Formats: sequence, structure tokens, C-alpha cells
Amino acid sequence: MSAISLRLPDSVYNMAREIAREDHISLNQFIASAVAEKISPKPILPSVPPEVLLTSFTLRWRKCRQ
Repeated sequence: MSAISLRLPDSVYNMAREIAREDHISLNQFIASAVAEKISPKPILPSVPPEVLLTSFTLRWRKCRQ
């Protein structure tokens, strides 16, 4: 495992520290998770126009409601 020195604006540091505290994890765990999440592969979504997805969803929803 590697160690780094990180400079953060006070506002970012305070927000990260608060979120880590609320999640009952260390600030180190929070930052490591945030970095891991950022570099993980993004899911590839089909390039389908939103109106097509909405229509498909609406049709399925109506079918389930019958």
C-alpha cells in the first residue's frame, strides 16, 4: 500500500471528514473509496434517446398495472 500527502481546501476537508464521521469510517477509508469509485469503469449505457427509454418504461409499467 502506498502513502500520499494530500492538500485539500479546508471546506472540502471539513465536508469529507463530516461525511466519513456520519458513515462511521475513517477519513482515509472515505478518500480511498472516493478515489476507487472515481477510477472504476463506468457502466456503458446504450445510446438510446431518453424518449424511447421513457416510452419503453411506460409501456412496461402499464402492462404490470393491468
